[in-house]
Amino acid sequence: MYVKSEPKTVNEAAESENEMENINTLSAAGNSAADKLFQILKRFLEDKRIKVDDISDGLPGLLYLCEIHGLQPILYYMLGSETEHLRESYPELEKRMRDQYIALAYLSIQQDAAAEEMAEHFRQAGIPLAFFKGTLLRSFYPEPQLRTMGDIDCVISRDDRSRAHDLMTALGYECESDKGDVWVYNRGRVSIEMHTRIAGNLSQNGFDYRAFFSDAIEHTEKNGNYIFLRREDHFCFLIYHIAKHLYSTGAGIRMFLDIAMFLRHYGDEFDWKQAEELLQKTRLSKMAGAVFQLCNRWFGTDITWKDRVREEVLDQLETYIIEGGTFGFATHDVGDIYLRRGYEKSEKGGKCRFHFRLLWNYLFPSAENMLQIMPSVEKHRWLLPAAWIKRWWLGAFRRRSHSIHIMKSMFKDDDGRGQKEYQMLKELGL
Repeated sequence: MYVKSEPKTVNEAAESENEMENINTLSAAGNSAADKLFQILKRFLEDKRIKVDDISDGLPGLLYLCEIHGLQPILYYMLGSETEHLRESYPELEKRMRDQYIALAYLSIQQDAAAEEMAEHFRQAGIPLAFFKGTLLRSFYPEPQLRTMGDIDCVISRDDRSRAHDLMTALGYECESDKGDVWVYNRGRVSIEMHTRIAGNLSQNGFDYRAFFSDAIEHTEKNGNYIFLRREDHFCFLIYHIAKHLYSTGAGIRMFLDIAMFLRHYGDEFDWKQAEELLQKTRLSKMAGAVFQLCNRWFGTDITWKDRVREEVLDQLETYIIEGGTFGFATHDVGDIYLRRGYEKSEKGGKCRFHFRLLWNYLFPSAENMLQIMPSVEKHRWLLPAAWIKRWWLGAFRRRSHSIHIMKSMFKDDDGRGQKEYQMLKELGL
């Protein structure tokens, strides 16, 4: 899919234009591609177009950054009538941008039609169905296809799971995954993630997000032909969603742009008092402060918020986000998660002790992390050892190469990066 294009092809196109920047050393401080991207996004929020002369220097590096953050259609849109000039100077890059723009526009039309179809059929069947994340957020963008979306996220009641599954198969969808709280359905290029619970726990701060967001279907409102989470609840969830991905492998610039778009759309209609209460209750106020600080730094979004992070931490977070891409996969993998969680247990101890802790965490995950392997563990915790054994068998025989990759990544010499990121996340309240 174009929304998950590999950076390698961009590198090849950039080299053919002899304009390739050192994209492997992107940094927050003084990076020209990042600076230009934020200038473009700020003007995008102000509904102003740009000229090729404004970005012609180092365009391939800018395009790479847009690709790993899912922002390439915005760049093409912002060029407007200047695309002809771009085609003359950078024909291969212009063609790639145009092809991606068209492909994403087509996928957007398919996704919108699928969501409309689902909303109508679920309404007729009497099954409450609420959409969240991209399906709502893209409607705030000047053109919906500018907000790329890999899949359609929706939530149903757990009691309706069986009926919802039968309805999805009747609509021609194939169920790719039917384990745990999220079932995945595919039909052609359209992918649906159907949730019965929309949040998991961030182990370090101790708050039970699974329980807090478990009745999400009860906190909805109608918007046009769709049902969505209520705006303040949705906003709190979006902050949680950024926190979840930062706590994992990373969160991209697009998630922060969503926040700026969300607040710009609702304006004075947004209830800040209620939002503040929700964010304080969920222990996300410090995280929200960092999000607002970056939105101000990048897009000029002005939000008064008492919980702020130190500039040093903010700079580190900015670099972590810019270099990582949409979900951090440009610089991080699952091994980095285990590395950071190893420091959560204890920051003290020698290298051997630390490696033993990593191995223990990998071989004996918590019950919550085993729900995808054996959903019955949620109600019957005594089944946890059986879930571990099943996971070991899958790791040894079904996903051996994946398991070996994670093990190597866990024990890599990261020059203290994992510990620094652990400290950064700790300061964010995660």
